[in-house]
Amino acid sequence: MTTNRHLISEQMLVRHVTLLDRGSSIPFFTKQFVVDAGTVAVMTVGGAYKETLQPGTYFLNRYKRRRDVQSHVVNDKIQNFMVTTNREFTIQNPVPVEINLNLSIEYQVSDPIKVALEIDQPLGALFDRTIQAVRGAIVYASIDEIRQQGHGIAQTTLQNLRAMKLPSVIGIDVINVMTTSIKATDTGSDELANLQMTEMKRAREHQMDQQMLASTQVTWEWMLLNRPEIAQQLIAQHGALAKEMLDKGILDPSGQLNSPTGSSGMNVAGIMNQLGPGQFMSGGGFPSAGVPTQSHMGGQPQLGHSPQQLQPPQQQDVHTRMSKEIELIKSLPGAIVEAKAGVNEHGIPDNSYNLRVQLPRRSGGMLEIFIICMQGYPEQQPIVEVLMDGQEVPVTAGALSRWQPSYYLLEIVREVQNYYG
Repeated sequence: MTTNRHLISEQMLVRHVTLLDRGSSIPFFTKQFVVDAGTVAVMTVGGAYKETLQPGTYFLNRYKRRRDVQSHVVNDKIQNFMVTTNREFTIQNPVPVEINLNLSIEYQVSDPIKVALEIDQPLGALFDRTIQAVRGAIVYASIDEIRQQGHGIAQTTLQNLRAMKLPSVIGIDVINVMTTSIKATDTGSDELANLQMTEMKRAREHQMDQQMLASTQVTWEWMLLNRPEIAQQLIAQHGALAKEMLDKGILDPSGQLNSPTGSSGMNVAGIMNQLGPGQFMSGGGFPSAGVPTQSHMGGQPQLGHSPQQLQPPQQQDVHTRMSKEIELIKSLPGAIVEAKAGVNEHGIPDNSYNLRVQLPRRSGGMLEIFIICMQGYPEQQPIVEVLMDGQEVPVTAGALSRWQPSYYLLEIVREVQNYYG
């Protein structure tokens, strides 16, 4: 387990230059000195702080004779330094995997006096605090970080560094953290690693299957929307049931459910009470009255005698879909949902939606999830942003990365709540 801390040069940040030695000029120094652009000079006279000089040309006669005068030149430009680690960190979830992690730290001096006079090794102090911040991020990391190129680790590390209030502690402000390289050290290189990866994938697939089963209700409505071929087979095999549902207005002639806009699903008990006993018949098709089907010419329902003539159900419109989405999310304990429909420049709804979901965390605090459903949703993947106690955090939802139109926003919200709850 190694790092590159020993390679850090403090000269990148601070240079100490003696201008007068007991009032005598240092050889090869003139009676004036220049502070270059992108730097500031912290001046000490007789060992005590005197002033901070901005870029420009200055004369030495501004200081008293027979006193030591030193210039501590601090680079106040935005700079980067690399943090390179080798087997320093181990991701524990779902199996232990050692990683090699390289980060680029973008920083700038915010307090030149503190950096020049109060901190012995400011870059070393920043390096040590970066390692501490990464350890705090690795605790919550999973093997998915390797596939995502360490984006979540970098963002969490930046949040941890900002929480340390570095400008007031070491006089340096961290602007950004970027992952330049992340690699599992042993995955695929030996039999044990292969076994670990196989078990991890199997456990991950099982976990996702359980999550999907827990958050999905396979109803007749869902089947008509997502598996119309199965629904048509059931209608063909149970013709009397389908005709009874058509006669009572439960199904429309195209085979879709007649349910109020915004309803959360079928009232199965109510439908069965309307149909009465003995309606499930095997084989057969409809009685001689036939099934209403679409005409090839006029589009009006016509009588036909073959159940195979039923047309596939139409896709659910986005407003009905969003009503269903909002109801499902509101079913979560303590969930508060605010929804706003998008409009175009003429003020006409454009089938886009913005959702703000607030969820209490089990450990205290609040999660805010902002979801943007653009025009074309659910075929188009939603855009998701997560705030934890007002701070932006990475979106850790597998349902989002492999989004399909049959998925619901509830799955994303649940995954985020389980991760940060």
